[in-house]
Amino acid sequence: MNKLIFGFIILIALSPSIVRADGVEVEVIKGYTVIPVQNHAVRMLSEEVKMFPAEKQNEINESVQVNANFIFENLSDKKIEMKMGFPFFLSDNPRGFKSWIQGQPVKVEKRPMGGKGEIVLQHERSGYILHMYVWDISFAPHEKKEVKVEYVGGWGNALTPAEFYFIYVTETGALWSGTIGKADIYLKLSSADMKMLNNPNYKLRASPSGYVLKGDQLEWHFENWKPKDNIGVVIYYDEPGPKMFTGNPKEFSAGIIVTKKDTQPPIPDAMDRCKNYFKDKKLYEANYKYYKAEYLDHWYEDRFSDKDPMPQLCIKALRNEIYARHGRIFTTPDMKQIFESALWYKPRADFKESDLNEKEKKNVEFISEYEKKMGWK
Repeated sequence: MNKLIFGFIILIALSPSIVRADGVEVEVIKGYTVIPVQNHAVRMLSEEVKMFPAEKQNEINESVQVNANFIFENLSDKKIEMKMGFPFFLSDNPRGFKSWIQGQPVKVEKRPMGGKGEIVLQHERSGYILHMYVWDISFAPHEKKEVKVEYVGGWGNALTPAEFYFIYVTETGALWSGTIGKADIYLKLSSADMKMLNNPNYKLRASPSGYVLKGDQLEWHFENWKPKDNIGVVIYYDEPGPKMFTGNPKEFSAGIIVTKKDTQPPIPDAMDRCKNYFKDKKLYEANYKYYKAEYLDHWYEDRFSDKDPMPQLCIKALRNEIYARHGRIFTTPDMKQIFESALWYKPRADFKESDLNEKEKKNVEFISEYEKKMGWK
């Protein structure tokens, strides 16, 4: 299976989500720049981001180490106490995320965006609100401070041999006051990537223009920068004949987020989110392993507010998935809607409870008890 080149630059979330482009389905990791959680007169004087293959690799995902260093300055005559955030999609949770201020490690909190007076980042098409790692920072008048961030992400996998790409969403960096004084971004390609590029049939394109390729490393250097266009890197197979894909990295990097300030975005429909989760869910675990409370609890991390009904609906669907995998026909509107939209669901008029194995029966009982404990049944 070919490797999907995808590096995520500068502070940001990384994690797989499915994107379709020109008939090619791939997993991607998105990246965003560290943000001011509230608006303040703080400027990013400089940023240096270095991304390189991590020491430990595995057969499925190549890991990438991201080290980012920033210098910020309070432009005002007043002391500023604020929160700084590292945004990400919940499924894009970076591994081993750490942050330092002036060389000292800081405690970070993981939570959804959207507190009172906070900047909110929301996915433009799906409506998903991003989560973030957030920490406190203070500045004396005109004080400068260094912030460092490190984390490990994964390289995605192309499901078909076609395009391999990297995206770094730079537009979040425009939330800081003024321009970014100086930005140096480095992406070191893996040996597998270089081997691909040594094949004359594979081509590399990147945006914005002005980058340089030194050996196995891509570099971008900006001064007095107010990011508008996101960074994209594409490695694609340039086969003879009609082209389904032009190798244009902007096709992947544009329009990923919208920014809202001082307002709570609407909660996306819980039914749609649950339907999308079960629609093409290939991995079915209830027939060979026992569910645990932590597995059910994780649904709460993906909710958008305390009033979001998604966890209750999806956990109910998780219990009924066990029956759906054996073709049970549903009559309740919610389960009927979820499973009739699932690509794997094959209704059977001859379904019977005895079709379930012992693990499946125990999992039905476990989820049912969990629902009772939560007051849902």
